[in-house]
Amino acid sequence: AGIKDVRSASTVPGTIKLDEKKISTIFDEGMTFYIAGKYDEAIAKFDIIVDNVPDHSKAKDMLNKCHAEKKKKETVQKERMKEHYTLGVTYYRLGKYNDSLKEFESLLKIDPNHRQSLRMVEELKKKLKKK
Repeated sequence: AGIKDVRSASTVPGTIKLDEKKISTIFDEGMTFYIAGKYDEAIAKFDIIVDNVPDHSKAKDMLNKCHAEKKKKETVQKERMKEHYTLGVTYYRLGKYNDSLKEFESLLKIDPNHRQSLRMVEELKKKLKKK
């Protein structure tokens, strides 16, 4: 019995067979996304490699790094959102509506669906029109 070349055989139903050159190209694409901070896109690329070559240690290492960096980025974003929200509320309480509006709008750039900020932006715009 011959030894199966796992690099050219797909281990996931429905995926295409990848040769070493294609895997190298996908790895490079994954690295480009990683360097650019596009961790979801990088994870997708490294997943393709690991699905086709389960023992590809470099792709496994990069997957771990991507997940760690993604988690760090999400933590930083949550902290920034908290800062903007706290400042927005503080400015609101001080009657500094323009500053408050800027903070809530900054938060919405991070999370466009943040309900409390959407509500506050609407309320602040009404208050500012009255002035």
